[in-house]
Amino acid sequence: MRLGVLVVPAALAALVSAPFASAAFEVRINVNPSTVEVGKPVRIELRSFSLNSGKHVLADGPGQKLRVEVVSPAKRVVRVALAHTALGVWRGTYRFRSVGRWQVRIANWPKGGQGPKLYVRVRPKQPPPTTTTTTTTTPATP
Repeated sequence: MRLGVLVVPAALAALVSAPFASAAFEVRINVNPSTVEVGKPVRIELRSFSLNSGKHVLADGPGQKLRVEVVSPAKRVVRVALAHTALGVWRGTYRFRSVGRWQVRIANWPKGGQGPKLYVRVRPKQPPPTTTTTTTTTPATP
């Protein structure tokens, strides 16, 4: 009986504190531009924030060990190397090798949850614009 009395309050405390523990930080992924051509380099940026009294503050701690992956339309997974560029900011580049809808995601989100992800549309290479030059000749006047 005593064990049950102790377990219930502990379980309730875990349920109440779980949302607050997971809300202690936030991570955002940005891809610029979000629609790209095959083979062109794209900048991928990871920003990590700690939440202090409801305010987002850039911080290294939350994003320090996170890994970013891209997933091809054929479900091939590739890890993207990121470099720490500023407080709470990591950047890397990637060249999408095939046409389609690619996913950019956090690979190792804490506690096995699903972290932030976004989708990038990769289109075929566009041919260079053709420039037409028109020359006009004026008849010679005698």
